Amino acid sequence: MKHLYFLIIFVSVLSVSDIFAADISIKADRTDVNLNESFNIQIILENAEGRAELPEIEDLKVLSTSRNSSIRIINGKVEKKIIHSYDLLPEKKGTIKIPPFKVSTDQGILSTNEVVINVAESSVEIPGETSFFAKASFSDSELYTGEKTEYKITVYSDETVMKIGFEEPEFKGFKSERKNDRTYSKIINGKSYSVSEILYDLEPLAAGTGEINPVKFEAKVNFMDKNPNNSFSNYNVSTKVVYTNSARFSVKNLPDTDLESFFTNIVGNIKGHSVLDKKKTSLDDFFNYSIVIEGNGNLSELSLPELNFSKDYKMYKDKPEFELNNSKEGKVTFNYALVPSSEGSFSIPGFNLRYFNPEAEKWEEIKINSQKFIVEGKKKEGDLPGKKKDNKNSVIMDKNLVKNNNNIISLKEKKSSLFSFKPDFNYFFKLYPVIILIFFVLLFFRKKSLNLFTGSKKKQYLKSLKKLETEKDSKIKTGKIRYIIEKAFMEKYQTNDWFLYADNDFKEFILEIEEIEFSNEIKSYDSEDIINKAIEIVKKYDL
Repeated sequence: MKHLYFLIIFVSVLSVSDIFAADISIKADRTDVNLNESFNIQIILENAEGRAELPEIEDLKVLSTSRNSSIRIINGKVEKKIIHSYDLLPEKKGTIKIPPFKVSTDQGILSTNEVVINVAESSVEIPGETSFFAKASFSDSELYTGEKTEYKITVYSDETVMKIGFEEPEFKGFKSERKNDRTYSKIINGKSYSVSEILYDLEPLAAGTGEINPVKFEAKVNFMDKNPNNSFSNYNVSTKVVYTNSARFSVKNLPDTDLESFFTNIVGNIKGHSVLDKKKTSLDDFFNYSIVIEGNGNLSELSLPELNFSKDYKMYKDKPEFELNNSKEGKVTFNYALVPSSEGSFSIPGFNLRYFNPEAEKWEEIKINSQKFIVEGKKKEGDLPGKKKDNKNSVIMDKNLVKNNNNIISLKEKKSSLFSFKPDFNYFFKLYPVIILIFFVLLFFRKKSLNLFTGSKKKQYLKSLKKLETEKDSKIKTGKIRYIIEKAFMEKYQTNDWFLYADNDFKEFILEIEEIEFSNEIKSYDSEDIINKAIEIVKKYDL
């Protein structure tokens, strides 16, 4: 608890620019309820200090309240959230409106939106006087293959029920996933029940008809055993077993289509677009390219085609990000690192994706928009080589390196001149014979000198590669390996087009370490083998 207080104090002194925008919202866990059935309302206050209280509303009884707060720091910005939660019980059927209301905060006055609750008569039929019963149902029992549905078991128990157990149902022909249970209270015929909803997401794998068999529940129940010989009664515990009803379903195959676009695997309703983090960069940098798909359906099964649009840039795929409000609604973001290999103006073309809309019962397409960008040959002023960018898709570049035409070259450094001061001509003439002598010595031993320098550099490259054996970060390691051998090639052949002099083994090796450096999908590799291959290349080409 003390740690939380210190964190709150720390966050409170941060500047407003480091905090996300203030906001307030109100949401209900469901808007269609039965009479005397409780539901939950949350008032969510974000990035502001204030007291949000639900106003008194006619025909709504407050059963319980709670307040939770949380603080997160995302990319250096602070996100604060306060949630006021209310369990409410409607006392009248019809429409109940929770009107907008204003809250005074340190960020000004914030206002919520309106929430409408539809209250219907209770639809539960109790088979006689009972303390414990259960039923099962589908949210949609007529489906297409790949279309998700919710299977719900609702269990009712009164105060005499102490412990409940059940046998997990079998879902033959379905892909299933257990969701979080829901619990609330309900009054039926003047009697109070605790209601638990056991929820599953089901996705049919094949067409056909069938049913989910009744599910068995077993409970320990208190009952009063009256002694006929006296006026005293004894409380005993008995075991009670109940079954749900069976739940029938029907699944159809997806119809044929003339659309030739890539099928996303989605049976639902979606939309999408692309995002490029910037429109211009230099050859030593890269772009973050994202494709965002949002809507409803089996989003966890979403698939995209392999993207390989141009030889002028490479696209390295990262792991997709899933933001699902529930199993059927939300957003999926596919991230790519786009690494340019030449300068100029380029574009990422738009393309179509196909999905099946079960509500409209037809195939539909979404258009992913195109993107244009410019790649410059020079390094942008102000960029620091070797600095890790604040992005999970960032590529860690070695200090003093620039990516240029798929090659790594050293940055030019400003060198101090021995003759930057005003010349002293007398001193110059004294040195003149020595300069002439040095010139002829270098000219005479030109070939040997070059061999000497080359041999020295070769040893330096091999020594640098050996040192990388202790480097733990795979991206830093592969980036430095690639830099060393590419720089060695360029210095030997005195050209940026060193790739023309390399054989297929070397080109494949470069592609291998680029995969490790730029793609998060590579799970493992032999570090020692990578370094040994680099050493063999330096020796093979006598670099």
